[in-house]
Amino acid sequence: MEVKGTLKYRKVQRTPQTGENAGKKKWYATSVTDREVDFEGFVSHISDHGSPYSRGTIHGVLMDALDHLQELILDGKSVRLSDLGLFSI
Repeated sequence: MEVKGTLKYRKVQRTPQTGENAGKKKWYATSVTDREVDFEGFVSHISDHGSPYSRGTIHGVLMDALDHLQELILDGKSVRLSDLGLFSI
């Protein structure tokens, strides 16, 4: 799967409290977002980008996935979703 997009970031200056750079001002890049996409916006984004599935199908699959993800996490399990991340309590 090809990943598209451009990560936006800004520079921030921090002073680490521990480690070899403790007390020294250092510059770091931190990611920034320009807006939040809600669940319906995410469903529309998938649907509008060449998916062979309808908005309703995408919505249903994602809702079922979220329900089962929550169930597994509340059952004490960690769930890894490929490159998306590890979900746990």
